[in-house]
Amino acid sequence: MTHWMMVFMVGLLTLTLVPPRHTEMNALSTQTTEAQAQAVATVSYINQINDTLYTHPQNDGVVDIAKPVFPLGPVNNLRTQGKTWVYQPDYPGLMNALINASLSSSLVGRVYNRQLFDHTGLSTGLMAPTSIPDGSIVYIN
Repeated sequence: MTHWMMVFMVGLLTLTLVPPRHTEMNALSTQTTEAQAQAVATVSYINQINDTLYTHPQNDGVVDIAKPVFPLGPVNNLRTQGKTWVYQPDYPGLMNALINASLSSSLVGRVYNRQLFDHTGLSTGLMAPTSIPDGSIVYIN
């Protein structure tokens, strides 16, 4: 009898401590959906910046335009030396989603020690402005 009670208790403990697999899959699916939405909003933002720069050229500073809604948090831009840096904090799945949304653009990368690395991890030879935090995902244009 005590053996069956022990088996029952271990089973009950296992069921309460181990989350169901579908919960993990739902969380992953939600992360992927949020990352995709963020990536699409980022590409739209970049296109808006390019349209604005076409009609109102600017070499340095923040391009002041209305920002779309970013589901995962803020996306910023900075124009320096004729290059537009659109940057944001990293988020699980965001790099892949941004690569897909940008049609595998080689302009997508990440900043480490102020250096810009492309999405494959190769150095681009570009130094990021000091205002872009380390680890940020960047789309440069």
